[in-house]
Amino acid sequence: MNGMLARQPTEAEAREVFEDLLASYAAGDNPGIISCYGIDTEEIIAALYRVGEAAPNPPVELLDAARAAFNNRHAVASRRQHEILHQA
Repeated sequence: MNGMLARQPTEAEAREVFEDLLASYAAGDNPGIISCYGIDTEEIIAALYRVGEAAPNPPVELLDAARAAFNNRHAVASRRQHEILHQA
């Protein structure tokens, strides 16, 4: 799943791309981040880089933290939008 999408990715598509990235970072590869899947938040990027730094055998806690960042991405985006809208 490379390239730009003409539509918003489904949750399943985003999860598949994220899991592929997570596996690549865990193996010691650095494939970069694909922004059109909505997985380019600061939290997700930082978590993936921490996994990559611990490669090739990152502890399960780092993998879990990366998955938690992915699962929490909508809440983080919503909170940031709220903060931006309410700045005076």
